[in-house]
Amino acid sequence: MAERAPVVQIKPGRITGTKRTLPNGNSWYCYKGIPYAEPPVGRLRFKPPVPLKSFRGQLLDCSSERNVSLSNSYIPPDSVGSEDCLFLNVYTPVGPGMGSITAKLPVMVWIHGGAFCSGSGDSSIYNPEYLVQEGVVVVTINYRLGPLGFLYLPAVDIYGNMGLKDQRLALKWVRDNIASFGGDRGNVTLFGESAGGVSVHLHCLSDDPVKHFHKAICQSGVATSSLVFQKDPEVKARRLAQFIGCRGNTDQEILDFLHYISAEDIALKQKGALTEYEQTLDSLYPFKPTPGSVSIPMIFGVNSEEAAYKASSLLNNLERYKKEPGRFIPESLDVPEDFVASTAGKILKFYCAASEPSEDKTHQLTRIFSDNFYSQTVLVEVVLNDANKGYDDAVQQGSDFHHQEIPRGVVAVICNTFHKADILIPFDQKQELGEQLA
Repeated sequence: MAERAPVVQIKPGRITGTKRTLPNGNSWYCYKGIPYAEPPVGRLRFKPPVPLKSFRGQLLDCSSERNVSLSNSYIPPDSVGSEDCLFLNVYTPVGPGMGSITAKLPVMVWIHGGAFCSGSGDSSIYNPEYLVQEGVVVVTINYRLGPLGFLYLPAVDIYGNMGLKDQRLALKWVRDNIASFGGDRGNVTLFGESAGGVSVHLHCLSDDPVKHFHKAICQSGVATSSLVFQKDPEVKARRLAQFIGCRGNTDQEILDFLHYISAEDIALKQKGALTEYEQTLDSLYPFKPTPGSVSIPMIFGVNSEEAAYKASSLLNNLERYKKEPGRFIPESLDVPEDFVASTAGKILKFYCAASEPSEDKTHQLTRIFSDNFYSQTVLVEVVLNDANKGYDDAVQQGSDFHHQEIPRGVVAVICNTFHKADILIPFDQKQELGEQLA
């Protein structure tokens, strides 16, 4: 006789999941595709998420993942991209019943990366079995991406950051429901990588973060990076509509048009919002967040070769970089035009011992962008908060950190690894590796 599927009672109603076996032979329980908000479609497009209060009496099958957010690029295998995408997944070592009510296991909530325009929380990428095996309840979430999640047009009451508001609503859902899965609502760690790490940091800087989580881990992403915030967000919204075919001029006409066309068109054509120059910056995506001291324990992580992904672009556009050496200067320096050439020359001399970029210096050139986009931004955050006694002593793991002294603060530096390589540590990706987390 087949074993009965596990059933859990949460505030909106009852859900059923699946029981599986961990690598150590113990059981674990998976509840996938749990809706935490009303579908953000129709009048709710571009609006803050609305909590889903009830399943209307039905037993909801949560044995498999549901839709992921529409993306302009990668969608996980066997996934369906849709505007209706506000779902989360819960994984626990505790079965349903009295044991789940009395257990109080630590909770980890994962926010995926993807430059705020791609990705999902699906287990095809983020399989948390090693974390669950260590007695952790894990939650992974989907949130709106690209223009559906971050379009900003305040004249018509579109205030942006819908994707971040989705994440915050998911955290409220965890607070209200995680005890039903054996989780401790008073011991929640929020963690994420790349855009997910940025999101974690932004939530730490928001009002009263301790209400929803109590510790944080930012992997390869913090809010001080120049990659994070939109520039001219209203202009980008108008440019996107015009690129798709809008003939209206007022913001109301633009909004009406963006409500009329399909969500798929909005997602797939979002790079039409970039200027011609912005399109030559291969790390730039158009729709992202729009712009305290930290009072909770935090870990910031960075890999030594974060920007190795830029090697191909550097080689293919070497002449452009020779003609425009200002591309090597961090935006945060805001260097006057008269000093761009000399400043870029000093940067190239420091990293490459050369006066201009060349093919044989590709590795050194990628390290400039690793520091500009990732390492320096983490250092800035740590130093600023250390001045306010926000962090404990630093933890360093084998790297020269590109010639820089590690300041006092909480930093994990993983040597000789590229952007996203560190997610192999907490998540099993096709049985790659796992590590015990205290």
